[in-house]
Amino acid sequence: MNKHMNLFNEQIQKTKIEYGTSSLPVSDVLKIPIFKGCKLISGESGINKQCKDLTILETPDGVDWLRGGEFLVSSGYAFKDNKEKYDDIIYRLHQKGVSAFGIKRNRYLKMIPEKMIEQSCKYSLPLILLPFELIYTDAVSQFYEALFYNKNKYLLEQKSILEKFNNIIINGENTQQIVEFIAMLTDSSVLIFDCVYNLISKSVKSSQHGLIIEKIIDNIGKFYEVNSNKQIQVDNVYINKHEIKNRDKTLGYFIRIGDDLEDKVLRKTINYGCWIISSKMVNNVGDHFNNLKIKKMVTEIIMNKDNLSKSFFLNIREIFQWTGKDKFVGICFHFLYNDSIKDKINDYKKQFYDIILIRILDKNGFLITEKHNNVFVLFPLRDNILQDIKKKVQILCKNWKDEISISYGISDKYADFTYIKNMYYESMISAIFPTNNLIAKNDSLRFAKIIGLLEDNKELYNSYDSIISKLEDYDSKHNAMLLETLKMYLIYNMNKKYTSDKLFIHAETLRYRLNKIKEITGYSLNTSEGIFMLYMGIIIYEVQKSN
Repeated sequence: MNKHMNLFNEQIQKTKIEYGTSSLPVSDVLKIPIFKGCKLISGESGINKQCKDLTILETPDGVDWLRGGEFLVSSGYAFKDNKEKYDDIIYRLHQKGVSAFGIKRNRYLKMIPEKMIEQSCKYSLPLILLPFELIYTDAVSQFYEALFYNKNKYLLEQKSILEKFNNIIINGENTQQIVEFIAMLTDSSVLIFDCVYNLISKSVKSSQHGLIIEKIIDNIGKFYEVNSNKQIQVDNVYINKHEIKNRDKTLGYFIRIGDDLEDKVLRKTINYGCWIISSKMVNNVGDHFNNLKIKKMVTEIIMNKDNLSKSFFLNIREIFQWTGKDKFVGICFHFLYNDSIKDKINDYKKQFYDIILIRILDKNGFLITEKHNNVFVLFPLRDNILQDIKKKVQILCKNWKDEISISYGISDKYADFTYIKNMYYESMISAIFPTNNLIAKNDSLRFAKIIGLLEDNKELYNSYDSIISKLEDYDSKHNAMLLETLKMYLIYNMNKKYTSDKLFIHAETLRYRLNKIKEITGYSLNTSEGIFMLYMGIIIYEVQKSN
């Protein structure tokens, strides 16, 4: 019980920060819809006392933590084992400066003691009987919403904001409608970017603002380093950047362009708008994820079925509006991360899908398949799409604070998307060894063709495969990491210091493992033959794993 109450009060503190520290009289609190059915028993003379917080009391020592100005609610659980506590509870609450005390009907207290009623009248502390079915979370939410509206009621009354805010949330308005409403409410122009600065939505108030917005969008790279909540002045216009967050994770940025300085009230209004937009962004990720499933299914059909009809491919072209002039390219994104964040990898991938794939690629159509740590996409080359992807992936990894990194490989250009298998292998091999200079990057195209030939030559293919199988077997029996060590050593161009740092091991441990690899496979990484054989073995291993 105590654990749940601590978590609950943490949420209350977050809500308090969001809505500010204004207050409501007890009489107004009782008008909030959730409190319909409440009964004021005594203490009517304190009905105008101001309530700054709604607080839950369900632990015996909870009274000690009160700070004054609370509308206190309880089921009586805190005193169920000590009925005598009821005798002086009102006095103790009065001493703490509590504004009102509400207790649930027929929970742990079947009848309100006469002494509580007497003290309530004596100290002008309203005593309220709450409905049995009252839900704390709803009560807290509605209380702080009412607090917000009360604090800004002159704005809300002037523009019928209360009704419109309710309609926006209830009617499930889209992001653009929400942005236009917030722009109207704040009398500003508004830009909404995701966390890698893809433009999601905008609302422009004036032509002067429009020119400034064009400059911001054209020079968005310079805006990356501008700190949130910092104010910039350009030609008597003020620009402010606010983070859009969900559970301490940055989802995007709210840029306000206005003719006036941001004051406290305006900033609270923007914070509430950011909260609504963050909820919409979280919900949209789920919708986008479902859309990706269809694209994955189509891609799997093309990758795994031979002799598909011409009409099938024509239909794909028509759906994505691909033309005969389009050139196609494949990119394989290879995710690298430690086991410590393994449980969070799907959340990272969902964000990657939403930001990189949906917002950048979806307008031109793309195909996608995913195998283990590799995500492969095929799309038409239009505008500066490759440069945009590279830039946004870099920002995304920076936002992830190096918990996870993404390497990527790019295939050769093809005139037809039906060459998807070629693009898949070429990009995958390039992604697996992105920094390796032992074999030129362009040679990954030739390696893809070699892999295709090796698959037909089972004897030669198996000879490379058996090299890696020996390391796999050893790792399995001894709980070792020789295979991962070999892969990382090759990826980082056989740089011992960099490899040991990335693996979080001592240089001597790395030397021991490399010697063990030589002992088990018979190939040394100090010879060109050994490098080639082990390199080919790793490539074949990764291809098999991806298939």
